[in-house]
Amino acid sequence: MKEEQKPVQVGPFPLGINNVDDQASTHFQLPTSAADSPPALTRAVNVDLDRNGWLRRRRGRTIWKDLTNGHSLTSINRRLLLVDAGVLYEVLDDGTMVSLASGIGNSYLSYVAVGDQIFYISEETAGIVGGLWGLDLPAPPFLTSIAGNLSPGEYMVAITVEANGLESGARLPTKITLATQGGIQASLSNIDPQAEYVNVYCSEPDGRDLYWVDRLPIAATVNITSVQRSTDPLRTFNYYPPPKGQFIAVHRGYMLIASGSVLYWSQPLDYHHFRIQSDLQLLPSRIVMLITLDTGFFIATESSTYWITGDIPDLWTITTVDSGRVIEGSAIRLPAHKFPTLNDKQVIRGEVAVWMSNDGFVVGLPDGTTKHITDSRLAIDTYNSGRLLFREQDNLRQIIASLHDKQEDNALGISDRATCHVIRATQENIGEL
Repeated sequence: MKEEQKPVQVGPFPLGINNVDDQASTHFQLPTSAADSPPALTRAVNVDLDRNGWLRRRRGRTIWKDLTNGHSLTSINRRLLLVDAGVLYEVLDDGTMVSLASGIGNSYLSYVAVGDQIFYISEETAGIVGGLWGLDLPAPPFLTSIAGNLSPGEYMVAITVEANGLESGARLPTKITLATQGGIQASLSNIDPQAEYVNVYCSEPDGRDLYWVDRLPIAATVNITSVQRSTDPLRTFNYYPPPKGQFIAVHRGYMLIASGSVLYWSQPLDYHHFRIQSDLQLLPSRIVMLITLDTGFFIATESSTYWITGDIPDLWTITTVDSGRVIEGSAIRLPAHKFPTLNDKQVIRGEVAVWMSNDGFVVGLPDGTTKHITDSRLAIDTYNSGRLLFREQDNLRQIIASLHDKQEDNALGISDRATCHVIRATQENIGEL
């Protein structure tokens, strides 16, 4: 009688894939006792592993929308946004795509939500979904004297523009001297096309401070024939709209923008105004990551990751916390309890940051330390950029990485070295060679 074959249990594999060790390593051997470590996998193609390490067939996929050049897909404030062919869209529950803004370009967008507003930025554009983010500064006015009721003396004049209750910054004021009683005509230029009004600020004769004197519809010229004194001084000298950049975040009431190798920050609780000549931090090379936590924020260049803490920029402290190469754009924020293995020694509350490096996944903790959760088990190829997505469904918790612009293979190899002995020939044994 043929002996009945018993099914062989495959798994579990709670350690997942190990593509670093040799396939003959004990890491891949089935355990012979309960005390042995569970085996790792060398590959896992078209399957998923649940949180306990059991294998299941990966679900298939179907085309949902055909896009021309789609990118920057995100779910934020319960809204699904994406860019296709230079247009920012919102995708509704029924699949309808509603155009929100055009002229976005092909660069990836970085998003941040502040209340009900969604800010976005790239190296080509900056804006607010359904709103206006900053206004360009008008050029200094060109002043000429006209008839009027102003007393003789030297006057300083500056202008700002306004739209939807948002006021631009102002450039340095222009001076004019009235030898006799008269007025001032200001010729305007470089007006932001979105502006609706112009605000005029003027000093008293021979005065040092500028105060608001009038608000007028946009025109080529405005006339100042009398000054009604106000108590509203000009506060926005050299306040610029947000610079374009690759990343955006909010920390302690400051809007942070990473632009090239420079970190800019806005005025406190005033995300429309930036002093780009002074409120900045230069870093050694291009910024490839910017992500905030309640306790501080991580920022990475091409060679180092830094942790910055402090309530205001003047009190910020910066510490180097990692030297691994971070894949640009690959950072998300997740609740700490999604990573139970992080809580073996202490309870980590709040959120953690997660990003990709050449050594695999890295978790940034609220105290500024980092943990390489796949270190010594996972080696990946070098990519220039990427995006991460967290998926939780059917007892699965997955961080899905989409990596782009492969630079080189992350290969592990061993080479042989040949050794030879050279014997010098003599006259006596030449004939024997």
